[in-house]
Amino acid sequence: TLGRLDGALAEATAGRPPATPDDAADHLVAIAHAYLRFARGNLRLWRMLFDPRPRRAPDLPDWAADDRLRLFRHVVEPLVALLPDMAADRRMLCARTLFAAVHGIVTLGLEDRPSAVPHAAQDAQIEWLVRSACRGFPFANAGRQPAEPEARPAATARPTPDLAGRDGPRRRRAQPDR
Repeated sequence: TLGRLDGALAEATAGRPPATPDDAADHLVAIAHAYLRFARGNLRLWRMLFDPRPRRAPDLPDWAADDRLRLFRHVVEPLVALLPDMAADRRMLCARTLFAAVHGIVTLGLEDRPSAVPHAAQDAQIEWLVRSACRGFPFANAGRQPAEPEARPAATARPTPDLAGRDGPRRRRAQPDR
């Protein structure tokens, strides 16, 4: 099944590397659409690969986990054209994040969840998401790293609302000595 998905992703880009950032964005859109088509056309196999709740299955052996990770090369390769100066580990993190976003749209849509993007709009919304991410990548040229958000000082931190909508524990601001 991983081999079939790998083939579908490779076919989406005709096996050629992107030459420009625009090519890279086109590649990422094509890969995302191929992923959606694969999931729709091979629903049981796709669920077997990506269901987060394996039924009575042992942990994946290392070789199987490695096979899954190898699929990320389809996303990482175009990111090299978009993020040439980014360290490889950061680029992989971006690839995983982009995959997670597309996978979320696909998963929610296939499960007919109330929050899902409507089936008829999935292709267009996936393209919008991927192209928006690609347009946002210039932050890397400014040297800002995506995995290290700026920390807010503790004095300005706000309590996080809990699921019931109530504020979590209140934090007291430090009072100046008088």
